[in-house]
This record gives sequence, structure tokens and C-alpha cells, in this order.
Amino acid sequence: MKTKLLFSLLLFSNLCFGQFLQDQDAQELVKKAYNKLYNEEWVEATSLLNPVLEKYKNHPVSNLIRASVLQMRYMPIEDNASKQKEFLTELEKCRSRAENLLKQPDLKAEVTFYLLASHGYIAQAYHNNDDFFKAAYEGKKAYNYMKDGFDLVGANSEFNFTNGLYNYYREQYPVNHSEIKPIIVFFNKGNKAQGLKELNKAKNEALFTKNEAAFMLLGINLKYENNSKEALRIARELFRKYPNNTTFKMKYLETLVRNGLNVEAEIELKKGLGSGKGLYELAKLLFLAQIETDPNKAKAYFAKAIKTEAKGHFVQDYKSMAYFGLADEFYKNKELESAKLMLKEAKKIAEYTWVKAAVQSLDQKLK
Repeated sequence: MKTKLLFSLLLFSNLCFGQFLQDQDAQELVKKAYNKLYNEEWVEATSLLNPVLEKYKNHPVSNLIRASVLQMRYMPIEDNASKQKEFLTELEKCRSRAENLLKQPDLKAEVTFYLLASHGYIAQAYHNNDDFFKAAYEGKKAYNYMKDGFDLVGANSEFNFTNGLYNYYREQYPVNHSEIKPIIVFFNKGNKAQGLKELNKAKNEALFTKNEAAFMLLGINLKYENNSKEALRIARELFRKYPNNTTFKMKYLETLVRNGLNVEAEIELKKGLGSGKGLYELAKLLFLAQIETDPNKAKAYFAKAIKTEAKGHFVQDYKSMAYFGLADEFYKNKELESAKLMLKEAKKIAEYTWVKAAVQSLDQKLK
């Protein structure tokens, strides 16, 4: 999950197109509101957004704003069926209204953005529900509009975000999801190095997409590039800026543990993480297990993490770590058959570079 599908991770709030481009007051309200949203100040954010939503109530931007608010407020939204349905309904309205604007050539950049974002969000929803084929199919629709974005980056630096995501994940995503290879051949080649460069540019220069670019870079460095120090630098920056953001805190904790900063991680864990259920409970149990020095307690935490019911982004990644952690504890205690069983489960779902390497290493020891 939360950092994954090249065509679907379009969680950015770049609303400065067409009609909206000329409305500086509305843009400023949205900018302030999104800072409140990132810090989980929902009431304040809603108050700031209401005038914009009323002013643009018949425009696709209103549906896109509502969808992104739902996605942020109820993350992981896959754990809330009614809210996910509401989320997808807003996206379909955004798509439909944007298609009606296609007849106006002077609104190409605006329409491109709304269609790209709506299809991208829908693709992400499929991906987070583990329906990778449908995600790729929906992503193909987004791709048709993304190609226009390649040419628009000179006019608007926010497109560095989408271009960077495409370039990186076009090459990375098929590595872990072979089922989409029959579709991916119809997409232009990407370039991971170029993608990282573009995402960094968005992180440093963009107005609206800088936080999403930072979050994507955090995930990429943790999961694929195995650059835990760079991930920690980004995670610390995001957490300090938005201390109430549960997802940012979760990823910050992950980077602390990955960098061996267990004392700092323990201090933050004692302050709590999320609602005590679902993804955040899974993450908390995993991190507690990883920093635990008592083998029996560590095994208990890993086992609880595995049994925790959760949906959406990051779940498979964290469960793969829990399966590996439990396998490793069994191996150290010479419970070899149990170790093999847990390792088998980890191998099925592991996508993190370091987890795959650790699984392979332990697998060799067990042979």
C-alpha cells in the first residue's frame, strides 16, 4: 500500500487550472485548508473549504476536493465501506463534469487535471483492495491524460509530481505485479532516476504537491531504494510540520525503527498511534515487536500484528514484516518448522527490498 501504483498515486491538490487559476482568493483558502487537513484539523479545514465548495458547486473541482478530504480524513478509507462508496461517487461526478468541459479547448489543462486525478484516485481504490488488474485498467485511462501532462510541466511545475510518479512506477510496479504485464506493454517506458529527480523537484519547488511528493519519496526510499537515512530525514520533516497526522507519524516510527533509533521510537509509541484498530494497530504492534528485546514478548507482538484485521495501503507490507519477524524469532529459538511456515507467508507478500533480502537470507539458512 500507502506509496504504490504509478497511475493511481495522484493524491495531490493542484487546483490551479483554468477558471480556478484566476481565483487567487479561492486558491489561498484551499492552500490553508489543506494544511489543516494534513494536520488532521478537520473542523478548521471544513470551515475554510465551505466557501470554495459553494462557489464551485457545479464544477468538477468541488467533487475532487470532497473526494480528497474523504480520503485524508478516513485513511485508510478501505476500512470504511460507506465512506469509500461516497469517495468513489464524488470521483465519478468529477469525471463526468470534467468530460462535459472537453468541448471547450481553452480548458484543456484544467480538464486534463480533473480527468487524470479522478481516474487516478479510482485506480488507487482498486489497488488498495488488491484488485490489481482493474487498477491497471483504470490506470490506463489515467495514462491517456497523463501523457498531456508530460507536455504541460513547463507551464506548471506541479506536473513534476505526476511525471515523477509515472517515470518511477512505470518501471517499478510490474516488478512486483506481474499480472499487469499484458497491459503495461502499451505504456511508454519510464525512467526511475528521472522519476526521483522530478519528485524531488516537486518536493522542493511545487506549491500544492510538495507534501505528496515528499510522502512518495519517503515511501520509495523506504521500500524500494533501501535508503533509510534519506527516508528518516523526510519523515522527520513531515512529522514536525504536521505532528497530528497519524499516517505521517506511522511512517516516522517506521523510519526510526529501520534506523535503529529504538529509544526514540519507544517514546513516540507510548504517546499512541491512531484509533487502536485496523492499520494503525497493526503498525503499532509491528513496531513494538521490532524494538522488543524479550524474544517471547516480540513473538507475541508479531503474532498479534499478523492477526490484526486491516485493509488498504501498507497492510501487506507490514504483515510481510511481521511474518518475517516471527519466522526469525522461531529460527533463533530453533523452532525450524514454525520458522519455515512463517517465512513461506512472508515470501508470498514481501515487496520491500530489505524484507525480500532478509527472507531470502533466512530461507538459505533453513535449507
